[in-house]
Amino acid sequence: MKNDNTNVLIKENARKLFFSCGLTSVSMDDIAKKAGVSKRTIYEFFEDKNELVDEIVHDLMRSYSTLFKTSQSTAEDAIDEVIKQDDELLEIWTSIRPGFFYDLERTFPEAFEQLEQYKLIILKGIILNLRRGKKEGNYREDIDNALVSDLRFHQLINVMRPELLTSHELNVTQLARECTVLYLHSITTEKGKKLLEKYLNKTAYPPLTSDGEIT
Repeated sequence: MKNDNTNVLIKENARKLFFSCGLTSVSMDDIAKKAGVSKRTIYEFFEDKNELVDEIVHDLMRSYSTLFKTSQSTAEDAIDEVIKQDDELLEIWTSIRPGFFYDLERTFPEAFEQLEQYKLIILKGIILNLRRGKKEGNYREDIDNALVSDLRFHQLINVMRPELLTSHELNVTQLARECTVLYLHSITTEKGKKLLEKYLNKTAYPPLTSDGEIT
């Protein structure tokens, strides 16, 4: 009978290598060395690298699903939900270099397609949040849910590439917070803006000054 602990050990160490170094540059030998097991042991659990990558992508999708469900059930309101999601997503994303997704699309198209399909779930989560915010009176009634959810989704994807900025040097955490604050300011009512300020005053993220420096 296969040892579940060994399975988890292999996946955890493969995940660390894939997220930090990308997929194509990491070999099964590298994973075996990192996990402290033989390559033969890895093949007892995974037929090949494709299957290992598939498992890690599934785990990533499950972590996203849990994150959205938890934030929806524990948040006091729609604004609080977005802020909770922002904080939790950063814990996942800051460990993943963009090269992982580039390699996934180029070298493991089936696994990438699964991740692409999951985008629909993320978009649905954004739309549900918009509906919740409108019902609470915290979001503007005149915003187009489909359009705004699309814009928010692409905003979330691009926070992983702070190097695209030409006017500021921000890390992923800083860029994500700035994007989220701009997003919420653009869709909130006066009532919602007061709630937003209350939540922002509780956080440990310092605002940017007008010249782009962190205060």
